[in-house]
Amino acid sequence: MLRAEVAVLLTADVAREVRIVVADSHDLTRAGVCSLIEARPGYSVIGQASHGPEAIDLIARTRPDVVLLDATMPTIDGLDLTRHIRHRSPGSAVVLMAVACTVEDLLASLRAGALGYVLKDVQQSELMSVIDRAVSGEHAIEATLATGILTRMAGEDADVSYVPDPLTVRELEILTRMTEGETNREMAEALVIAIGTVKIHVEHILAKLHVSGRTEAAVRAVRLGIVPRPSDPE
Repeated sequence: MLRAEVAVLLTADVAREVRIVVADSHDLTRAGVCSLIEARPGYSVIGQASHGPEAIDLIARTRPDVVLLDATMPTIDGLDLTRHIRHRSPGSAVVLMAVACTVEDLLASLRAGALGYVLKDVQQSELMSVIDRAVSGEHAIEATLATGILTRMAGEDADVSYVPDPLTVRELEILTRMTEGETNREMAEALVIAIGTVKIHVEHILAKLHVSGRTEAAVRAVRLGIVPRPSDPE
């Protein structure tokens, strides 16, 4: 009997839908994002909001897995709203959406507690990839956006006063793959090592570069010339 109950619980856990709240002040954008999500099995939009206070109330009541949030929401801007959400519903991963994004925008969003960032013209497959990575606790930046930002960073002057702690050969390899946007699982498969080992290497890389997240690590690595700039997405 116990085995049967455990099997049911495991099956239910595997089949559980990813619950998403979409908060955007533009009706057409909100409807478009919702339709992209609802078209994929395993994902469910459990609520929508058109302004900051409505979003905070909805998220506090529903505790979604992911919040897709307009970076320029009225009443409360995206960064403040992200902080509110992280406080009220810490289990909800926040992914910001914007028409355009600068390096400063991206880094500010990560410091506010967001796990992801996409442009509003994102393709469905890329959006779902970002959502999946955010749900798993990974920082997730749309590939085109990340590549564009890192490419621009490569053209800026490096901070010559900053000298990072030396990286091992393996750490350099993983840092390069991080810059290309690979997930922990993809790196583990490519390098034939355990995901846990990849996570340990990533933690060491962040500590040596004195940054708090993968995106900041990639930006700093490109700026300092530690790794080559990422290749353009096809």
